[in-house]
Amino acid sequence: MKFKTLLIMNLIILNFCGQSKIEKEEDEVDPFYIKSDNECYLNKGDNLDCKKKKNEVACFETLSDLKKSRLDNIFFGKVWMSSDQQTHFYHVDSKGKVKIFEGGPDKLPQQRLLVGRGKFYVVNKKWYYEQVCQSNGCESFNIQITYLGCELTTDLTESNVLRFIEFGNRKLITIEENQKNNKYKLISFTQEQPIKNQIFNGFISTKVPSILEKR
Repeated sequence: MKFKTLLIMNLIILNFCGQSKIEKEEDEVDPFYIKSDNECYLNKGDNLDCKKKKNEVACFETLSDLKKSRLDNIFFGKVWMSSDQQTHFYHVDSKGKVKIFEGGPDKLPQQRLLVGRGKFYVVNKKWYYEQVCQSNGCESFNIQITYLGCELTTDLTESNVLRFIEFGNRKLITIEENQKNNKYKLISFTQEQPIKNQIFNGFISTKVPSILEKR
């Protein structure tokens, strides 16, 4: 009887260790990808400003900041657009405070309406995002940022591209899951300022580590 009990315990321990090893290996996989090593999405004959070195492309730099939990380097001091690139605009200052404006393709920047405020901030070495809205078209919530992804938007007719960031409190949230449980949030930001064109690159849903260094 003792032998049978010990055998069961050993199997349980081995199974647990095996699962831990697999999870660790998955976390260590480099999520960064490049879809084209040889060309950019540019008109023919216009490749002079094309970024091709891995350490220079936008999402690789974003991933490097993410691994150091430098979300301030990623978001602060920039203007971001909602996923449709025309409804909401997020002005993030150098301290992480956000002003949310409502606009549209027919509105000049000075005509946009302030509909909410928000902030990126740190509690117990973890990053959070909060927004408080005064408009029905803008949702109020507060989440811990646990995952972040990056890719480039491309247009074959343009020499510049836009950086697209998704972040939230759960990995790979589906529309169905979000409808069932609205505590899960996935926020999509597109950087308003175009960047120099480059080979297509990105990464998807990578964990945001705790902050190790002093701010």
